[in-house]
Amino acid sequence: AAAGGTLLLKTQVLDRMHDGEGTKDTQYTGTYAGQMLEAVVAANGRCANTFSLHHTLTIALRGDSGNAAGSTADSTGTWGIVASTCGTGPFGENATAWRMNLTGTASSLTGSATVTSPDGSATSTYTFQGALSGDTISGSVSETIQRTPFPGATGSGSATYAVTLQKR
Repeated sequence: AAAGGTLLLKTQVLDRMHDGEGTKDTQYTGTYAGQMLEAVVAANGRCANTFSLHHTLTIALRGDSGNAAGSTADSTGTWGIVASTCGTGPFGENATAWRMNLTGTASSLTGSATVTSPDGSATSTYTFQGALSGDTISGSVSETIQRTPFPGATGSGSATYAVTLQKR
């Protein structure tokens, strides 16, 4: 989740042909949601924000070789502060998105992405770990955030969200 504004995600046609060999990506889609507690340290003391996150994750596995090379994960959704002892919320939802390249094999997919907010006040690192079994990918998305919620303050938090994706 990034502070202030919309992060742009470059779009891509996920069901695409590769290298002229006729290999199609297989798409899997699922949602994840939850809350993350951000601890904030400021000159006048400590406070906390509770973020709520709702995302859709789409994974495009390239080919059928069992190797994740060339596969991607795209996540789009919203976040917002739903509770605060900092006097900064709650406030409405903000759009956020990220993309990562996946590595490993179909039975051990991994990836990571780092996103910085447009104003530079927040950096979120996302990691994905999961495994394909039949028509389902089960795994988790972890997020770690470092941000400056207001001048003279630093905030940090982390959370892990379970996700199940079904073949489309």
